[in-house]
Amino acid sequence: MFTRMLIAPVALLSLLSFPLIADEDTSSTEQQEEAVKVYPSDTCLVSGEKLGSMGDPYVFTSDGHEVKLCCKPCIKDFNARKDEYLAKLKELHEEAAESDTSPTEESDHGKHDHHDHDH
Repeated sequence: MFTRMLIAPVALLSLLSFPLIADEDTSSTEQQEEAVKVYPSDTCLVSGEKLGSMGDPYVFTSDGHEVKLCCKPCIKDFNARKDEYLAKLKELHEEAAESDTSPTEESDHGKHDHHDHDH
């Protein structure tokens, strides 16, 4: 009799805790997606072609980096020399970070005349 009295509360507690466990899994997935570094270029990592020149780019994630290729067939070359392309991607990220810290449009702002607008 005592065993039957314990089973019901334990089963109920298990059912109530399930949504909490599911929420934790979802949030960790969201955190992983947020941790993916956005692709920093408008050209294919493999061919150097302008993205979109051959239709929609082929986009995937590799080692925490978003990768964009001009076409799906480029994935074969990417996979054959993955380390080389990921190193190239790291350089692209570094270049993008440097350009973000370099002087912004304000420095170029003086290169045009101001006769048509006020500051």
